[in-house]
Amino acid sequence: MNFVLKYKPEYDEIAGMIRRLGGTYKDIADALDIDEDTVPKWIVSYPSFGEAVKENERIANAKVAGALFKRALGYSYTESEIRTEATADGKEKTSKKIVKKELPPDVVACIFFLKNREPLKWKDVNLVDSGENITSILNKAYEKARQSNDDRPK
Repeated sequence: MNFVLKYKPEYDEIAGMIRRLGGTYKDIADALDIDEDTVPKWIVSYPSFGEAVKENERIANAKVAGALFKRALGYSYTESEIRTEATADGKEKTSKKIVKKELPPDVVACIFFLKNREPLKWKDVNLVDSGENITSILNKAYEKARQSNDDRPK
């Protein structure tokens, strides 16, 4: 199928909304009834389509990053509690109470945020530079393994 013949300008908005909601290129392709490989071609070939997809992807990513950051730090929020109680005369009385709640910082969100924000500083393993090149290190390991095999009883 020739991908140029199928494109319509109204697809820009559809693709953008799908991307804003976290949709993938496959989701866009399914919605527009095109091959998944066509989506990146249209992004390059049709600037308005490409901008709609990229801008809405940036918006979605920013929202998720903001939510992750908020969760990492913890936050307070208000919640409405609605209660229905029976009165002495048998009728129902509904009351609404606003409650302030605290959500503490989430350690996993902190770790995820920091590892992605500053990967060199927050990675799980810190390598120490011994000053040796990798070939020298591998040769020493090979010799040690060989000697261990030579020392084994036969």
